[in-house]
Amino acid sequence: MTLSARRLSLTTRRARAVVCLNPKRSWRYLTTAGRLLPFVALVLLGVACSAVKPEGVAPRVAFLGMVPIELGLLEQTFQVRLRIENPNDFPLTLKGLDYELFVNGEQLLTGVAPVSAEIGPFETVMVQLPGRGSILEWINSQDTWDGDSVRYRITGYAHLSGGAGRVPFEREGEIRLGKVAGTPI
Repeated sequence: MTLSARRLSLTTRRARAVVCLNPKRSWRYLTTAGRLLPFVALVLLGVACSAVKPEGVAPRVAFLGMVPIELGLLEQTFQVRLRIENPNDFPLTLKGLDYELFVNGEQLLTGVAPVSAEIGPFETVMVQLPGRGSILEWINSQDTWDGDSVRYRITGYAHLSGGAGRVPFEREGEIRLGKVAGTPI
């Protein structure tokens, strides 16, 4: 082989090393970053998809009643019964509730309690929580009591696990006192 043929052969090899058209051999000429790019893209795609949360509706909370636990002169403690409905097509894991109960527009009770409940899709659970308030202040503020019914409003936050955080809720209703006479409200 002549000297010029060798130079041509070396030049051709170098050209092949820079631009390799053979797919079997092209992988070894990629840089480290080029080799990791497909794996990094898959990882980022997986992280992005896991961050997508289902769009949901806040749980519905309804006041069912209360029973006195401890009666003091300035403060009373009650066992408050609530119904919590999950209107979503995925389960909710409830960690706790904090709430305020208003009767006829005046705050009657407040409460904060840990609640451990798994509420399945389209299911309902009943919970009992402690609540504190002053009945005497509430009775003294009721100038226009009609005696037949009372309006209530319950507001607060449901603390959910799974990254949902605090979800606000609010519900209003009316309690007809004639229907619950003889039973604890």
